[in-house]
Order: sequence, then structure tokens, then C-alpha cells
Amino acid sequence: MSIVIDLQKHIIENRKSITEILREALFIALKLKLNDFRDWINSELKGYDNDNLPTYRILRSELKFFNPYHGWQPSTVADIKTDNLINTRKISQSISELENLVSSSESKNLTIGFNGHAKKAICDLFHTDCEPASFIGKTQIIGIIEQVKTILLEWSIKLEEEGILGDENMSFSTDETKKAQQNIHIENFNGVMGDVKSLGNVSTGDHNKNIATITNNLNEKIDELIRQIDTLDIANKNELIDEINENRDNKEKLTKTLGQLITRGSEISTIIPAIVSLLGLLG
Repeated sequence: MSIVIDLQKHIIENRKSITEILREALFIALKLKLNDFRDWINSELKGYDNDNLPTYRILRSELKFFNPYHGWQPSTVADIKTDNLINTRKISQSISELENLVSSSESKNLTIGFNGHAKKAICDLFHTDCEPASFIGKTQIIGIIEQVKTILLEWSIKLEEEGILGDENMSFSTDETKKAQQNIHIENFNGVMGDVKSLGNVSTGDHNKNIATITNNLNEKIDELIRQIDTLDIANKNELIDEINENRDNKEKLTKTLGQLITRGSEISTIIPAIVSLLGLLG
């Protein structure tokens, strides 16, 4: 039987693990010298290690904090940009690790912790000492595995349509190899985006960048508000600026200060958009 047809059979029968199926696909990609598919398959087998991932590996999570009296409690982030930065997780682990996660967990959700720097930044941002963690639905991880299967099935069907089947000796003719290189391109398959050689990123590292971005955004908005206040002709301006600076790391006090500032009405009307923007980031 054709090695390509064998691959289709193994995908559909669902008796082999996705890791085993990927190894079969890797053999075909190497034989046909399809380097883009080779790189994508290797990334799935070994895990991703750079800046970008396929879209199917970017998931939505939910940030929660562990309260010793009430258990895991969900967080609330009013600012959409901040919410996206915190609750978007890039899943870089190898496909075998994901298979093990799914099979070994009885819970409907999987928990991903934060390393030291990210943990501190999150706790500082929310002004809490409670342990933070991201919760991801188990079905989302299963979705990654199923998407990989779908891409492999579509790929094998495209090979069949082009008459690229291989023989019983698990070899391809020169014409089949040439046709594959001319007609089979990874960008034509849904979910695999960009240059697969640059695909990847360990979710922890990328999340550290996200948390740093959140902190920077907050400080930038505070600095911008102070600049705008400094242009106003209002009473106690210097004291107000000092109070805002002193409360940079105290979400509750800073929110109270901004709330009181808004009540000053027309004398601060020109900077209300900046105040509202900062309040949104504070949540």
C-alpha cells in the first residue's frame, strides 16, 4: 500500500498517537524534500522555541489568584488591552507533552503557573500576595492536537490529488518529488502561518514580556497624565502630581486620587480622557 494512503488511514483510524503519526509524516516530508513541512513537523515533535507560533497554539486563558480561605478566585481586568496581554497564552510544548497533559489530567481545566519575574509583576499589578495562575480549558489543548491531525490529513489528501503516493518500498519517484516541491506549500494549509523556521516561543518567556508591557503601559499613562496636569492652571497642582507619583504602586490609592480629581469638573475637563484611560488600565 502507498505510504501516503497509510498515513491517511492512521489519522482516520485514530489508533496511533499524534506523535507516531507526525513521525510518519516527517518521513514523507524528508523523502519529498518538503523543508517547510519538515520544519513544522519537527517543531510539533520537539516544541517551539522562537517568537511566533501557529495560530492554533495561541489560546485564551483565565487569570486566577489562590485565596487560602476561598480557593481559586477569578481576576477582573477592565482594560481590554491589559486583559489580552495577561490572558493570551502561547503553548509551545511538544505535541507529546500536550498528549500527556490531556491524558493525565482528570480536571476540565489545566493550570499554568508563572515564573519568578512574571509572578512578581502580576502580584504587583494586582496588589496581592496571593498565588497567580492561568487556567486553560482542557478542550483547548485537545483542539491543538485535533488541528494538527486535520492539517496532516489535508496535506496527505493534497499529495494524493497530485498523484504523489509513493510505492510499497516507501520511496517516491523523481517526478513525484519534483511535483511535490512545485505544488505542495505549507502556507496553503489552515492554521500554519508564516515562516515555520521562526515559529515558536515558550509561553513563560513570552508571558514575561507581556507582563512587562503591562507595567510599562501603566507607567507611561501615569507619566502622560502628569504632563497634562502640569500644563493646567489649577490649585494644588504640585501636591497633586506628588500624590500621583507616590501612589504609582498602590492601585487602590491611585484610583481614589483619580476619582477625586475627576470631581473637579470644568477646570480639568481637557485631561478627562487621560484620567479615564488610566482608570481603565487600573481596572
